[in-house]
Amino acid sequence: LPGCERVFAVEADPFTAETLQKNLADRIDRPLPQLHIIQKALQDNPSVTTIAWKSSPSHVGRSSIVSDNAKRSTIWRDNADIQYRDEMRIEATTIDLILAGETAPVPFLKLDLEGADLLALRGASRTLAVKRPIVAFENSIHAPEVHGFTVAEMAGFFAKLDYVPMNFVGEPMGPDNWFGFFEAWSAPKEMVDWLAQTIRVAIAKRPI
Repeated sequence: LPGCERVFAVEADPFTAETLQKNLADRIDRPLPQLHIIQKALQDNPSVTTIAWKSSPSHVGRSSIVSDNAKRSTIWRDNADIQYRDEMRIEATTIDLILAGETAPVPFLKLDLEGADLLALRGASRTLAVKRPIVAFENSIHAPEVHGFTVAEMAGFFAKLDYVPMNFVGEPMGPDNWFGFFEAWSAPKEMVDWLAQTIRVAIAKRPI
Protein backbone atom coordinates (compact mmCIF):
# COMPACT_ATOMS: atom_id res chain seq x y z
CA LEU A 1 0.00 0.00 0.00
CA PRO A 2 1.27 3.52 -0.71
CA GLY A 3 3.05 4.92 2.31
CA CYS A 4 3.27 1.58 4.09
CA GLU A 5 6.51 1.41 6.05
CA ARG A 6 6.12 -1.79 8.02
CA VAL A 7 4.11 -5.01 7.75
CA PHE A 8 3.47 -7.71 10.33
CA ALA A 9 2.70 -10.80 8.25
CA VAL A 10 1.29 -13.69 10.25
CA GLU A 11 1.24 -17.10 8.55
CA ALA A 12 0.46 -20.10 10.72
CA ASP A 13 0.81 -22.90 8.22
CA PRO A 14 4.48 -23.99 8.07
CA PHE A 15 4.22 -25.11 4.43
CA THR A 16 2.72 -21.82 3.28
CA ALA A 17 5.20 -19.85 5.37
CA GLU A 18 8.05 -21.65 3.63
CA THR A 19 6.62 -20.68 0.23
CA LEU A 20 6.24 -17.08 1.41
CA GLN A 21 9.89 -16.96 2.41
CA LYS A 22 10.95 -18.32 -0.99
CA ASN A 23 8.76 -15.84 -2.87
CA LEU A 24 10.16 -12.92 -0.89
CA ALA A 25 13.71 -14.08 -1.54
CA ASP A 26 13.00 -13.98 -5.28
CA ARG A 27 11.35 -10.55 -5.21
CA ILE A 28 13.80 -7.99 -6.53
CA ASP A 29 11.54 -5.83 -8.73
CA ARG A 30 10.95 -3.16 -6.09
CA PRO A 31 11.84 -2.58 -2.45
CA LEU A 32 9.53 -4.00 0.20
CA PRO A 33 8.47 -2.29 3.41
CA GLN A 34 10.05 -3.50 6.61
CA LEU A 35 8.54 -6.95 6.99
CA HIS A 36 8.12 -9.02 10.14
CA ILE A 37 6.99 -12.59 9.46
CA ILE A 38 5.40 -14.37 12.43
CA GLN A 39 4.89 -18.10 11.90
CA LYS A 40 2.14 -18.66 14.47
CA ALA A 41 -1.62 -19.11 14.57
CA LEU A 42 -3.77 -16.21 15.75
CA GLN A 43 -6.34 -16.88 18.46
CA ASP A 44 -7.87 -15.15 21.48
CA ASN A 45 -6.15 -16.56 24.59
CA PRO A 46 -2.71 -15.10 25.43
CA SER A 47 -1.95 -18.05 27.71
CA VAL A 48 -2.34 -20.58 24.85
CA THR A 49 1.00 -21.15 23.13
CA THR A 50 0.17 -24.10 20.84
CA ILE A 51 -2.99 -25.07 18.98
CA ALA A 52 -4.29 -27.89 16.78
CA TRP A 53 -3.82 -27.26 13.05
CA LYS A 54 -4.95 -28.84 9.79
CA SER A 55 -3.83 -28.16 6.23
CA SER A 56 -4.17 -29.57 2.73
CA PRO A 57 -1.41 -30.33 0.20
CA SER A 58 -3.94 -30.65 -2.63
CA HIS A 59 -5.79 -27.37 -2.00
CA VAL A 60 -3.21 -24.72 -1.15
CA GLY A 61 -4.47 -22.24 1.42
CA ARG A 62 -7.00 -24.62 2.92
CA SER A 63 -5.53 -24.57 6.39
CA SER A 64 -6.90 -23.51 9.75
CA ILE A 65 -7.21 -23.96 13.46
CA VAL A 66 -9.02 -27.17 14.42
CA SER A 67 -11.85 -26.40 16.84
CA ASP A 68 -13.14 -28.59 19.66
CA ASN A 69 -16.43 -29.11 17.83
CA ALA A 70 -16.52 -32.86 17.16
CA LYS A 71 -19.33 -32.47 14.59
CA ARG A 72 -17.54 -29.82 12.53
CA SER A 73 -13.99 -28.85 13.42
CA THR A 74 -13.33 -26.57 10.39
CA ILE A 75 -15.49 -24.53 8.01
CA TRP A 76 -15.05 -27.09 5.21
CA ARG A 77 -16.88 -30.30 4.50
CA ASP A 78 -14.45 -33.11 3.71
CA ASN A 79 -14.72 -34.78 0.33
CA ALA A 80 -12.75 -37.35 -1.64
CA ASP A 81 -11.06 -34.72 -3.83
CA ILE A 82 -9.33 -33.02 -0.92
CA GLN A 83 -6.26 -34.42 0.78
CA TYR A 84 -5.23 -33.40 4.29
CA ARG A 85 -1.98 -33.73 6.15
CA ASP A 86 -1.98 -35.32 9.58
CA GLU A 87 -3.25 -32.94 12.23
CA MET A 88 -0.38 -31.13 13.95
CA ARG A 89 0.19 -28.66 16.74
CA ILE A 90 1.72 -25.30 15.91
CA GLU A 91 2.72 -22.24 17.89
CA ALA A 92 -0.03 -19.73 18.66
CA THR A 93 -0.24 -16.13 19.79
CA THR A 94 -2.53 -13.09 19.79
CA ILE A 95 -2.41 -9.85 17.84
CA ASP A 96 -2.16 -7.90 21.09
CA LEU A 97 0.96 -9.86 22.07
CA ILE A 98 2.54 -9.31 18.64
CA LEU A 99 1.92 -5.55 18.86
CA ALA A 100 2.61 -5.10 22.58
CA GLY A 101 4.69 -1.98 23.03
CA GLU A 102 4.21 -0.88 19.40
CA THR A 103 4.32 2.91 19.28
CA ALA A 104 3.68 3.45 15.57
CA PRO A 105 0.15 3.74 14.14
CA VAL A 106 -1.57 0.53 13.03
CA PRO A 107 -4.06 1.79 10.42
CA PHE A 108 -5.08 -1.47 8.75
CA LEU A 109 -5.65 -5.06 9.84
CA LYS A 110 -6.49 -7.75 7.27
CA LEU A 111 -7.63 -11.24 8.28
CA ASP A 112 -8.34 -14.31 6.18
CA LEU A 113 -8.46 -17.09 8.75
CA GLU A 114 -10.90 -19.64 7.37
CA GLY A 115 -13.58 -18.93 9.95
CA ALA A 116 -11.35 -18.12 12.95
CA ASP A 117 -11.39 -14.37 12.37
CA LEU A 118 -13.42 -13.54 15.50
CA LEU A 119 -10.94 -15.48 17.64
CA ALA A 120 -8.09 -13.37 16.27
CA LEU A 121 -10.09 -10.17 16.76
CA ARG A 122 -10.86 -11.07 20.36
CA GLY A 123 -7.11 -11.42 20.76
CA ALA A 124 -6.73 -7.93 19.30
CA SER A 125 -9.10 -6.11 21.67
CA ARG A 126 -6.41 -3.80 23.03
CA THR A 127 -5.08 -3.04 19.54
CA LEU A 128 -8.57 -2.20 18.29
CA ALA A 129 -9.32 -0.02 21.31
CA VAL A 130 -6.04 1.93 21.16
CA LYS A 131 -4.81 1.86 17.55
CA ARG A 132 -8.27 1.98 15.89
CA PRO A 133 -7.34 0.22 12.63
CA ILE A 134 -9.81 -0.43 9.83
CA VAL A 135 -10.38 -4.18 9.68
CA ALA A 136 -10.99 -6.44 6.68
CA PHE A 137 -12.10 -9.92 7.68
CA GLU A 138 -13.47 -13.14 6.26
CA ASN A 139 -17.18 -13.46 7.00
CA SER A 140 -17.78 -17.22 6.89
CA ILE A 141 -21.37 -18.34 7.44
CA HIS A 142 -20.01 -21.54 9.03
CA ALA A 143 -17.73 -19.84 11.59
CA PRO A 144 -20.30 -19.57 14.43
CA GLU A 145 -21.06 -23.30 14.30
CA VAL A 146 -17.41 -24.32 14.14
CA HIS A 147 -16.08 -22.02 16.86
CA GLY A 148 -19.08 -21.87 19.17
CA PHE A 149 -20.27 -18.27 19.03
CA THR A 150 -23.39 -16.53 17.74
CA VAL A 151 -23.73 -13.74 15.20
CA ALA A 152 -25.15 -11.56 17.99
CA GLU A 153 -21.98 -12.13 20.01
CA MET A 154 -19.85 -11.19 17.03
CA ALA A 155 -21.84 -8.01 16.45
CA GLY A 156 -21.69 -7.24 20.16
CA PHE A 157 -17.92 -7.58 20.19
CA PHE A 158 -17.58 -4.80 17.63
CA ALA A 159 -20.22 -2.64 19.32
CA LYS A 160 -18.36 -2.69 22.66
CA LEU A 161 -15.31 -1.27 20.90
CA ASP A 162 -17.32 1.38 19.00
CA TYR A 163 -16.71 -0.38 15.69
CA VAL A 164 -19.26 -0.62 12.88
CA PRO A 165 -19.27 -3.85 10.79
CA MET A 166 -19.85 -3.23 7.10
CA ASN A 167 -20.42 -5.57 4.18
CA PHE A 168 -18.19 -5.71 1.11
CA VAL A 169 -19.89 -2.72 -0.53
CA GLY A 170 -19.77 -0.55 2.59
CA GLU A 171 -23.29 -1.02 4.00
CA PRO A 172 -23.63 -1.43 7.80
CA MET A 173 -24.22 -5.00 8.99
CA GLY A 174 -26.22 -6.25 11.96
CA PRO A 175 -27.37 -9.67 13.18
CA ASP A 176 -30.29 -9.60 10.72
CA ASN A 177 -28.14 -9.02 7.61
CA TRP A 178 -24.74 -10.33 8.68
CA PHE A 179 -24.17 -12.83 5.88
CA GLY A 180 -24.38 -12.10 2.17
CA PHE A 181 -20.80 -11.27 1.24
CA PHE A 182 -17.94 -13.57 2.18
CA GLU A 183 -15.65 -10.61 2.88
CA ALA A 184 -16.50 -7.76 5.24
CA TRP A 185 -15.12 -4.66 6.91
CA SER A 186 -15.29 -3.17 10.35
CA ALA A 187 -14.39 0.45 10.99
CA PRO A 188 -14.10 2.61 14.10
CA LYS A 189 -17.16 4.85 14.30
CA GLU A 190 -15.01 7.86 13.55
CA MET A 191 -13.88 6.29 10.23
CA VAL A 192 -17.19 4.85 8.98
CA ASP A 193 -18.13 7.70 6.63
CA TRP A 194 -14.62 7.86 5.17
CA LEU A 195 -14.50 4.10 4.54
CA ALA A 196 -17.99 3.97 3.02
CA GLN A 197 -17.11 6.81 0.62
CA THR A 198 -13.77 5.21 -0.25
CA ILE A 199 -15.51 1.91 -1.07
CA ARG A 200 -18.12 3.68 -3.21
CA VAL A 201 -15.39 5.46 -5.19
CA ALA A 202 -13.48 2.19 -5.69
CA ILE A 203 -16.57 0.31 -6.86
CA ALA A 204 -17.52 3.11 -9.26
CA LYS A 205 -14.21 2.57 -11.05
CA ARG A 206 -15.04 -1.09 -11.73
CA PRO A 207 -17.79 -2.77 -13.79
CA ILE A 208 -19.59 -4.31 -10.80
